[in-house]
Amino acid sequence: MDKMNKPKKKEWSDLGNFKDDEWIAEPKFDGERCTIHSADLLRIMKEDRNKTAMYPELHGIKLPGNSVIDGEVCVYTSDLTSNFNNFQRRMNLQDTVKISQYIKQPEYTVTFVAFDILQYNDKDVSGLSFGERRKLLDTIPDSDRFKKVTQYKPEDLASLVTPNNMEGMVIKNTNDSYHNNWYKMKNLVETDFIISGYTTSDKRFISTIEIELDGNPMGSVTYFGPKFPQTEEAARKLKGSTAVVQYMSSGAVGKPRFPVLKEIR
Repeated sequence: MDKMNKPKKKEWSDLGNFKDDEWIAEPKFDGERCTIHSADLLRIMKEDRNKTAMYPELHGIKLPGNSVIDGEVCVYTSDLTSNFNNFQRRMNLQDTVKISQYIKQPEYTVTFVAFDILQYNDKDVSGLSFGERRKLLDTIPDSDRFKKVTQYKPEDLASLVTPNNMEGMVIKNTNDSYHNNWYKMKNLVETDFIISGYTTSDKRFISTIEIELDGNPMGSVTYFGPKFPQTEEAARKLKGSTAVVQYMSSGAVGKPRFPVLKEIR
């Protein structure tokens, strides 16, 4: 099977380029991108890695014979959102005892959110238009553990991203094959944090800075700021300064995800 189509990044200022009717947008869920294969026994694959044993609650999904569905394994909370903080407990977990405990707790139970189909009843359909592929996907009914992603006009979904604390959205052209470009827009926010410390490395005296908010530790961010003199005295002057950090807003409240240092003041 061909490699998964990976969306290219776009800025929110590009939204006006996707007003024509052939463009649709889908919520971007926050979990683990996988494909489900239904030949003989059901298999859950992340490219060439078999993840089937890690998600036993998905084994009952019913698909047409020898089909391949592209989607996201996640802790599904609504047709717009998922909980990545809870999903982290399941990601890469291979201990069968712990897995059996987690699948009994609804807040850690995973769902497969389907957004494309590459093979249907033993036939490669990746060359069909996305509109045609979606019609095939729509023949597969939803269930407790299998959901088809909801589609919107790009401008309509964009208005829902921030109020619903979504990860972002993916934009596709209904006329394109699976191998054409998809575009993603992420829900990024900026916050002022206080620098509480720093770490060092062999290559750089200041490797990361530790940040906090309202006295609560919020993790660390890689230091790419101005080149302070590489001395302990100079590094100590960073403590108490404000770090402007951009990060991805998604799921439950917690430490910043994928933080990027924008400014120190």
